[in-house]
Amino acid sequence: FGVASPVVASVTVTPDTVIAVPIYPNVALRATLKDASGVEVTGVPVSWVSSNPSIASLYLDDTSDGTPVGMFWPQGPVGSVTITATAGGRSGIATLVVDSVRLSAVAARGNGGLHSTCFLTVAGAAYCLGNTSQFGELGYGFAGTPPLGLGPVAVTGGHTFAAISAGIWHTCALTPSGSAYCWGGDWRGQLGAGGGLNRCNPGDDGGALCSHSPIAVSGGLAFAQISAGSQHTCGLTAGGIAYCWGANHGGQLGNGTNIDSPVPVAVAGGLTFTQLSAGSEHTCGVTGTGAGYCWGGNESGELGDGTLVPRWTPVPVVGGLGFAQVTAGGHHSCGVTTSGAAYCWGHNFYSQLGSGTGQDSPVPVPVAGGLAFSQISAGYTFTCGLAGGDNAFCWGWPGGWTAEYDYLIATEPTRVSGSPTFVSLDSKGLPCGMGTNGLAY
Repeated sequence: FGVASPVVASVTVTPDTVIAVPIYPNVALRATLKDASGVEVTGVPVSWVSSNPSIASLYLDDTSDGTPVGMFWPQGPVGSVTITATAGGRSGIATLVVDSVRLSAVAARGNGGLHSTCFLTVAGAAYCLGNTSQFGELGYGFAGTPPLGLGPVAVTGGHTFAAISAGIWHTCALTPSGSAYCWGGDWRGQLGAGGGLNRCNPGDDGGALCSHSPIAVSGGLAFAQISAGSQHTCGLTAGGIAYCWGANHGGQLGNGTNIDSPVPVAVAGGLTFTQLSAGSEHTCGVTGTGAGYCWGGNESGELGDGTLVPRWTPVPVVGGLGFAQVTAGGHHSCGVTTSGAAYCWGHNFYSQLGSGTGQDSPVPVPVAGGLAFSQISAGYTFTCGLAGGDNAFCWGWPGGWTAEYDYLIATEPTRVSGSPTFVSLDSKGLPCGMGTNGLAY
């Protein structure tokens, strides 16, 4: 006698509008089918059509999770297309806009297999993408992963930002006036909002404090720079005064204690800095005279003071080098002198110091190769820098957590193959950079 097929009364495509920026090519659209009473219908085939395949073509019709998903691939030309999903004689539509958005900043993070990246457009809009938002790291208003392949999601709140920095589970950004906002995990106070936030994923051991959208850093301070570390954050005012907040078990806040703080606290010592970098469990900065200072955990010599003693207040990096920039990584640090020479110190098991050996060093050692660097960025087990006409060079091992692929280790700077020229790099989690063409790589 057979079974009658469900009657489809409506087809809705979500999201109904997608902007595909040139950083993440797969765009996923979901079709929801309902009958006349509003009950969702399943098991009915869905067909997908693009109004202009030269702009966006169907890449994959995916129903692996039981929900009809159309995966589309932007072909390159800028333009707008209508995507139509049809099932049971009914249709729903969405608009897919392929835009040649240019970027002003990119901030990448990595945590084992969980990765996400945030970036700013030239207009100051913040977007994030990745395979996880467990603690609200993507800032799009929800915990959990956005629809498969959706790509960049707009950070909520309608803020215009001038700078952005990603930690492991959180991101912070500055408005043009210097107001600081952060989003993501906050169990150590790394968002600087004073605590009292909601918990993400409460079914998982009670959940952890977090914010799914940007929240203002308390205190009303105006910052000229911001740097998100593993579980702490630091900011630098226009006058060079450093403040930090969040985890402080290693003394990485620099205020003379090892007590966490959910609000900004001033770094002790009365120093004024021109640049600041928050790492895993330590922080480094450069004063107006070019002197390098670091504070926090020091188990591998990452403070560069010649010892393995943790410091709760800033101590000078030994050697009398004049730095233009310093960067704090996992358990190592690096700096570029005013003449462009690169030095690194601390943990070196993965050759992240670039010295040509695998030995740790509690004092700065020169990076091999004699390149003149304009910028350097330390990751967890690797380091990258710009040299030789702003070409990207990396050394160490970008895997980060195991030694499974030791053969990939580079003991000294190796040029990134096929790369364009860059204006900036971010190696906090994954090696990423913003090209001179305004695109992210």
